[in-house]
Amino acid sequence: MNLSNGFFWSRHFREVFEPQVSSVLALLEGRLLPTFGKLETEAEEATQAEWDRLMSMSGPEDADMGDLAETAYDAGIAHFSMMTGLQQGLQNLFSVSLHHLFEQQAFIFLRKEVLDTSEDGDAQLFKTSVLRKRLKDYGIDIGAFRCWPVVDELRLVANTVKHTEGDSAFKLFKLRPDLFSPSNSVFEKSPWPKASARVYSPLMGEDIYITTEQLKIYAAAVTDFWQEMAVSMTSA
Repeated sequence: MNLSNGFFWSRHFREVFEPQVSSVLALLEGRLLPTFGKLETEAEEATQAEWDRLMSMSGPEDADMGDLAETAYDAGIAHFSMMTGLQQGLQNLFSVSLHHLFEQQAFIFLRKEVLDTSEDGDAQLFKTSVLRKRLKDYGIDIGAFRCWPVVDELRLVANTVKHTEGDSAFKLFKLRPDLFSPSNSVFEKSPWPKASARVYSPLMGEDIYITTEQLKIYAAAVTDFWQEMAVSMTSA
């Protein structure tokens, strides 16, 4: 690695990597989440649509209006629950997007700056562990960065969302049990079961609950990583 390139990379981190991170959050908050803004109205419409369907199938003389009304109401509740779960699943999914974006940025830096030219085609070297070891050889310990614990937490979150229950889920639960509690989510607080590391359907908004506020914390940590890297390279 040529540390004299530190000023080039410092500018690249600031002008390319950091805007990429902020654009991910902007996409979620500005374009995607607003589509979930009228779920109550949609639920009412689903209830009415089911009521109309049921009424078209049953004559007043043989219909139990109470049962029909209950069935129509259940249709609205089902729609609301499904869409709320998808909203939470989308937020969970964006934790994966943030982590993979960070990984891809790290591998760009690894391949273009840290590895030798002859090593760029060796996919076995495209690992965060390799980046960390090579940088440490140059006196840069990314594990000592202030932001690193949060960046590494994001890795556990992403792995849990992707792979459900497993080693990452259990490690994350020990570290952040609050992320497994529905009361920390888009769902309303109610008598939910105690949070646990049992993870089945995170992409359907179940079992792990990443809020937009938490995503902002992870995005800030990724941005801080590149800022700390820039300082480390330009001061080395």
